[in-house]
Amino acid sequence: MYNFIEKILRIINPLIIKIDSQNLKRKEMQNLKSQLLNTSLLLLACFTILVNAQNTFYNPEGYIEYIVSVRTGDMKNAGTNNQIYITIFGETGETRGVLMNPLIKGNPFEKGNTDKAHFNAKDVGPVTSVTIYVQSNTAFGGDWYLDEIEVERLGQGDKKYNFVIGRWLESGGFSFELAEKTHELKVTVRTSDIRKAGTDADVFIRLHGSLDKTAWMQLDAGDRNLFERGDTDHFTLRGVWNIGTLEGVEIMHNNSGPGSGWHLGSVAVTYKGGTFNYNCECWMDLSGSSANKKMFR
Repeated sequence: MYNFIEKILRIINPLIIKIDSQNLKRKEMQNLKSQLLNTSLLLLACFTILVNAQNTFYNPEGYIEYIVSVRTGDMKNAGTNNQIYITIFGETGETRGVLMNPLIKGNPFEKGNTDKAHFNAKDVGPVTSVTIYVQSNTAFGGDWYLDEIEVERLGQGDKKYNFVIGRWLESGGFSFELAEKTHELKVTVRTSDIRKAGTDADVFIRLHGSLDKTAWMQLDAGDRNLFERGDTDHFTLRGVWNIGTLEGVEIMHNNSGPGSGWHLGSVAVTYKGGTFNYNCECWMDLSGSSANKKMFR
């Protein structure tokens, strides 16, 4: 199921490229592209009907009903039109990958919404982790800010299983542990008080520890203007897995927007009860002699 949309797009995209390379009139080219896109949407609709039928009627022995609640963040552009799958892992096994989009009423995974998907799948016992697979839809996609997931094994008499995510997801697979096994991270960033020190670029942090390193996590605060000259910004990131003893932090910005160069003053990180201070006082600017990514230890 994961590769269904990808297979369609692998067929459609080369045809569009081929059309572009032909000496066709603009109107003819647009008509052909529109027909190809409509064909892919029709195939997607048929696939959606099959998935709905499978999840409604396919309930062999050893299967139970799951309710998965998914909360999308409320910051700008947090929602997505990508195809979202979930695999649930438990003490006795794992479910198949379930496409959630057609199981949700209305338009799923919109900014600030909590969506619920009901489906039947193998009983895996007490839940230990989940994997979210984002199938990128090149025609309509968009990165997705996944805030939280809650899994309920209906009628099994056990607790609801919570997963605190709080991060942007691009295409691919992402595994998450129960919230009780993760940590909260507090980050304080000071932008220097010198000329042109501020930036409008997106800023990310990654922790390096004795056991592992985290994924890149965006320092975001909704629509608030961040990283202005002389300002100190505060962030709380949840769902950070155990990386052992903190050994360093990596800061990066994506160089977006005019004048994206940034003079970073300092970073303070509170992780697992300890606070670590890093005095930076450096430019991060691809247009100059410095880089847009730096490690601090």
